[in-house]
Amino acid sequence: MKIVRIINYKFIFTLIIMMLIMSQIFLGQNVYATTGVSVNVNGEKVIFTQEPIIKDGRTLVPLRAIFEALGMNVDWDQETKGIIAYNESVIIKLQIGNKFATVGNRNSEVITTALDVVPQIFNNSTLVPVRFISEASGADVIWEQSTKTVYIKSNSDRYFCDMYDAIENDATVTYMGYRSHQSGFQDGFGLGIFSNGDIYTGNFSNGIFKGQGSYVFSDETVYSGNWVDGRPEGLGTLVYPNGDVYIGNFVKGIIEGQGTYYYSTTDNYYVGEMRDGLKNGEGTFTWNDGTKYIGNWINDQRSGFGELYLINGENYSGQWIDETMNGYGRYTFDDGSYYEGNFENGYFVSGTKYDNIGTITNQTDVEIESITVNNLVLKKGYVHTLQFSVYPIDADKGRISITSSNPSVVLVWDNIRTLQPLNTGTAIITLKAPNGVTSSCIVEVIE
Repeated sequence: MKIVRIINYKFIFTLIIMMLIMSQIFLGQNVYATTGVSVNVNGEKVIFTQEPIIKDGRTLVPLRAIFEALGMNVDWDQETKGIIAYNESVIIKLQIGNKFATVGNRNSEVITTALDVVPQIFNNSTLVPVRFISEASGADVIWEQSTKTVYIKSNSDRYFCDMYDAIENDATVTYMGYRSHQSGFQDGFGLGIFSNGDIYTGNFSNGIFKGQGSYVFSDETVYSGNWVDGRPEGLGTLVYPNGDVYIGNFVKGIIEGQGTYYYSTTDNYYVGEMRDGLKNGEGTFTWNDGTKYIGNWINDQRSGFGELYLINGENYSGQWIDETMNGYGRYTFDDGSYYEGNFENGYFVSGTKYDNIGTITNQTDVEIESITVNNLVLKKGYVHTLQFSVYPIDADKGRISITSSNPSVVLVWDNIRTLQPLNTGTAIITLKAPNGVTSSCIVEVIE
């Protein structure tokens, strides 16, 4: 048996952290637009009765005109709304409204693949994505942006082969699809099933992933998009097993450039710059309650200048370090009054407070005269926010330190005033102001 090359690259996608796989979540789901696109098959411009349209960012063209220009026969089944295109070596089946299509041979072996946009009837013409029908028929496809022309060229070197086993790095790879007579390598549309459970469906060039394709990893991670030299490159979509989705740019297999990351469990999402698989650069993070941060990111954390907009009308504009307000900034309250000055770990440190017409009301570096804390009963395994009040009421809470007498029972995150009960029992929570005033409460942790 001839040993055939199939490159099975494994990628290190560095995001720590459904199918938002279609960008119409942000673009709208039923938008048609004329394209001004022309199609050239084997040197001849194709004349359509219905001009190509754009649907969900994809160019759709009348199916019959393209297939017949490529020398294929086309049958229509009125009952099932099915389309069959075929020649001596390949059979392609599609169905109106069905996202799945098959490409196979006359031995009933088929490749099932998902389409970006389903076949549909528009102005009495059956429209399908132009790239799919071209590549499924074994042709080469080139897009020329300057003239908005799709060039399709038949490739006589390709033939659609039966499913067979190849050897790659002492592992068995099952392949079916187009293959080159001249080189013997996989070339054009095909399917590779790897012994570790990974599956690739899409375009090959000289045995390597190139062009549009989808890779399903054995852990159910899925990448769909463009490939160059066996790695994701350019625009693509990555769907994680937990339902999180990234749609955007890739460079050499790594998330890099502009993109959108959607968090399925929270409905939060990020739109902006990515580098090394993390949020890096300018971007906007939107929480599911409408809270929004617009600003700079470093390694997935808000760092540098940024603006935070809360749903209650309050907002902060200023410096951030490691996810918290640190440095000089301005915090505006819902009544229009605002604080301007220095922040530390998300709280006022020293600065000036103004009313809603800009008159100074007080300096925030006053000493705290007293602190009052209510006794608390906590439930083990739950996260609780510590409730306390200070006098005067507008004094700086951010400069209060909080400690637990028994960290094995209750842990304290000082910067966000959060308590985590770890075990049943009691602990003393102590608050201390910069001027030495302290107040304590006993917390009891129950099951």
